Amino acid sequence: MVFVYCGRTFYSCRRIKNGARNQLIYDSTHLEKIWNHSNGGDNACLVFGYGSIVHLQSLSAFLGKKKISQSDYRYCNLVGFRRAWNIAMDNSHDIPGYKWFRDTDSQKRPDLRVAFLNIYESRKNDFINGVLFRVTKNELARMQKRERNYDLLEISDRLNISVSGKAYVFIGKKEAEKRFVQGLRANKTVISADYKKLVEQGFKSVSRDYFETYIQTTDEPAVPVRKLETVYSDTFYPEDYRAFFRK
Repeated sequence: MVFVYCGRTFYSCRRIKNGARNQLIYDSTHLEKIWNHSNGGDNACLVFGYGSIVHLQSLSAFLGKKKISQSDYRYCNLVGFRRAWNIAMDNSHDIPGYKWFRDTDSQKRPDLRVAFLNIYESRKNDFINGVLFRVTKNELARMQKRERNYDLLEISDRLNISVSGKAYVFIGKKEAEKRFVQGLRANKTVISADYKKLVEQGFKSVSRDYFETYIQTTDEPAVPVRKLETVYSDTFYPEDYRAFFRK
């Protein structure tokens, strides 16, 4: 789960007022349209992570980098939103190039809906914390393939830092929300313990206070946490990245 600001310059932090929601939503597969609308074709873009992407070591492994430079990221907030565990993937169906989960003990593939973090618009004084970082066009394309349960919502005026250009957030697709609700009603929706742990480790790596802010700005999950192993069907996810889900 992530949002994107495209441009080249960070400016000083400031408070912003919560405005009306911008309804401009892009299908997350339309890379060229998003990229050209955001930065006129420049070769760099900034992405904000509010879940597992806050774990910068796993992020750099996914992007095939040894390390993300300190000059390429900054911690900041998205204003007027809260986090929630309210979207899910269907673990009973194969999706080419996508992961699936098996039970740690039985090694079988359970018929479950596996939930991920999402965001929703809330009161104007609410916010979520996360990390804003720079990616190339190719790296953004990789992230869009990874974040296939999300679309992009423009939120250019919803950050607590000043930026030039357009900003976006990856927000759960309606069908991903529907899968979560269907699984919830059937008692089939769960959270992967390894995914939840990685998210928490990311925020704790910033500071204890940053982790506490994450807890305070995230709704309590309505579904249980379950030990699951992540299975990757091809080489899209680098081996160094996969290792973070085996610790």
